Amino acid sequence: EASMSAKFGKAVKIKDEQRKMAEALAKCGRVGLVQGSAGTGKSFAAGAVRDLEEASGQTVHGVSLAAVAAEGLKCGAGIAKGGTLHSLLFSIKNGKTKLTERDTIIVDEAAMVGSAQILELLQASDATGAKLIFIGDKAQFGAIARGGGWFASMQETHAHATLSDIERQKIGWHLAAVHDMKEGRGIEGLTAFAAKDCFKAFENPGAALRALAHSYINAENPMDKKIAMASTHKQAKIVNDEARRLLIERGELGKVAHFMQFEN
Repeated sequence: EASMSAKFGKAVKIKDEQRKMAEALAKCGRVGLVQGSAGTGKSFAAGAVRDLEEASGQTVHGVSLAAVAAEGLKCGAGIAKGGTLHSLLFSIKNGKTKLTERDTIIVDEAAMVGSAQILELLQASDATGAKLIFIGDKAQFGAIARGGGWFASMQETHAHATLSDIERQKIGWHLAAVHDMKEGRGIEGLTAFAAKDCFKAFENPGAALRALAHSYINAENPMDKKIAMASTHKQAKIVNDEARRLLIERGELGKVAHFMQFEN
């Protein structure tokens, strides 16, 4: 708590569930897993794990499949050493990183990693004695590569801890709606968001995208303080075209425009 309070510049307390997770991983042996739902404070709890591992003389590495998640380990858990899992495995293979039993590797968003990479990491651990801690959520995005079922399977054969108390949502109805969504009651969860005007349903994707453009243009915030997001380039073009049409109608944008379009 003291080190994390110093890091964030304010007093923070680790929850009982997070403390139990850290203690379980400290005694798990060479491989441990954490199953944590979204918003349960996995990254923050990983900071407590880092403290315990470093206190026992371990060098802690924080890695993830995506660079942004690896950066999140640095910011949220204070793990300075690390990067992407790809870069770590490449460095091990080429002899630049030489693991020993005094190394602990924390893999965040582990359920998204394919089994081939996990096997490679496990083999490196077998050869060197390095400790592995996998943190993830089997209910979120699956593995990008083949063989993502390993995360759920290993929980049946290896020491693991569970984080289930959601910390991200602080407002009562937010928390209740998220629990509904998490436990498969999608209609109830979406109804709660709709009642608070936080969710709208449309007849088709085109109508939803055009409504997004209207909402963006009509928002009173200045242009550099608001954003509209779409899932694909095709959807983004629909939003952009509608937003441009509205601005031309209002006389806020000329009819002649120059734009670039990138295609795969």
